[in-house]
Amino acid sequence: MSNGRALLAVILGLVLNMLLGFASIALAWTIFGADGAFQGETTVASSAWSAFGCGTGLVVGVIAGCATSVVARQAPRLPVFVLAGLLLVIGLGSAVLQLSAEPKPLPEGMSVGDLTFFEAGEVATSPAWYSFAAPSVVALGVLIGGRVLCVRRR
Repeated sequence: MSNGRALLAVILGLVLNMLLGFASIALAWTIFGADGAFQGETTVASSAWSAFGCGTGLVVGVIAGCATSVVARQAPRLPVFVLAGLLLVIGLGSAVLQLSAEPKPLPEGMSVGDLTFFEAGEVATSPAWYSFAAPSVVALGVLIGGRVLCVRRR
């Protein structure tokens, strides 16, 4: 396998993870709405929203890992490991940075139910457990999808 093909496989996995991750957040918003997305009238994501995010994160990781494996062809293991490692390091780094972040207040005169999808995205804060669990779940999904489901037998 060429280095270019391996790099292309990892980049495809990253882009696919980002796009499907955004789509899963939009799906969650459609299912839960503003009132179900947050804990009461705070800007902290609800447990149901966070659990849904972990579930869809696993599925997104499996798809991204599978796509990475397919594009890498003959030697898919290294690109799959690189993708899983990148997503884990980036996600855990972000989680560490969020530890010191204070939840953002709602915009003046607005309640949670008034927020649009994009307004909610600007003020939403994840629970600490989710910030650490989500990248781990996605990385696990990448390994499952890339090594178990899509590795062709020779």
